[in-house]
Amino acid sequence: MESYFYIFILLLINVDTSETFLVHKPSDDDIGDTQTHFDITRAGLMRAINKYIVERKNTTSFSEFFGADSISLNKMIRSISDLARMVTDIQDDFAFQNKAFIHCSSEEIENAHIFVKQCRKSIPNWKKDLDGLRKKLAVCLYTIQSFYSNTNWIEMFGEQVYEDFGTNNLMETVTRSDEDTCMNVENYDGSCQNNLVVHNKLTSGYFQGRGISKPARPLQSVNGKCSHGGPFDSSRTRISKCGINKDSYSPKYSPHHFLHDKAFSAAVAATRQFLFPMNGSGIFDAIGDEIVANLFHVKMRTTVSLGFAIDYTGSMSEEMSDVKTYVTQLLTSVIGSGREPADYVLSMFHDPKVYNKVFNYTDGNEMIRKVEDIHVFGGNGKNTDCPEYALTGMLN
Repeated sequence: MESYFYIFILLLINVDTSETFLVHKPSDDDIGDTQTHFDITRAGLMRAINKYIVERKNTTSFSEFFGADSISLNKMIRSISDLARMVTDIQDDFAFQNKAFIHCSSEEIENAHIFVKQCRKSIPNWKKDLDGLRKKLAVCLYTIQSFYSNTNWIEMFGEQVYEDFGTNNLMETVTRSDEDTCMNVENYDGSCQNNLVVHNKLTSGYFQGRGISKPARPLQSVNGKCSHGGPFDSSRTRISKCGINKDSYSPKYSPHHFLHDKAFSAAVAATRQFLFPMNGSGIFDAIGDEIVANLFHVKMRTTVSLGFAIDYTGSMSEEMSDVKTYVTQLLTSVIGSGREPADYVLSMFHDPKVYNKVFNYTDGNEMIRKVEDIHVFGGNGKNTDCPEYALTGMLN
């Protein structure tokens, strides 16, 4: 059985114009423990990284891998949360609002499939630009996760992951543009159980304002195209009324709220599989161990300290600039690397000894800022002062 950390982060309580898994958790009483894109990404990444560490680092879990190195563990967790936030931002990104395939809506499933397939091929090209790689990865993960909320895959196959989605394999048949997919439900602001009329083909709900309008049907029609549903989708009021999204536990927001758990579980599993599947064709293998380590801080600090004893008397006025440059370059070369020390020590010595100071940092960037802030004074070296406490500085 795999072991995971469960990190509970307080999310903003806010209502959003959601067209797939929610970005934020609304404050409604019936929303329950709704899982968002943030939760899905975080859980999927945790599982992928844990599996990666177990297989590649010869250990049982990342908790064992990091051991007492809580600083490195926290950096890994922050990197996961940073990417999870980037995934949630896709939903409201103006560049993607009218691209239905990004959201797997409006029956743009084949184009979503092609997009994810292109993602797999293009992500390795961003290895020299980690920020660009993160952005590309965020869009890919958003589309993969949206598939399970917005299509009828869960209604047909339950929590099973659609392994062929976004691969070179042939995908499931998608309904034709003239084919009805949902029956009309007059109570379109509540639960719409059993409103699907297709059970062997893929379809997804239309969302008004996502670039593709829902095909019209005569007023007396019994069936029509499915809507996404929820209070922000005006297409839910047109035949066929209601919707099929599984974004939340709330019937107000999600007509198929009763399948939210299964959609969440499948989206988490699909996220993990996209990154690090059983067959070695995932993103982690495509970008390589070094990029995975840098992208998600899958690395440990060494068990040593890196210390500097620096004379900051007036006699160092001409040399101090060079000292700062050298120390900063050395610190920069080890921060975030596989050689990063457990902590950093700055011992500043002077005379008299009351001016001797010692600083200890676990963050190398704080150490750099302190080094850059060193100012020399006194001790001009012209037999008017006492010898500086050099040995004391080194002992400190």
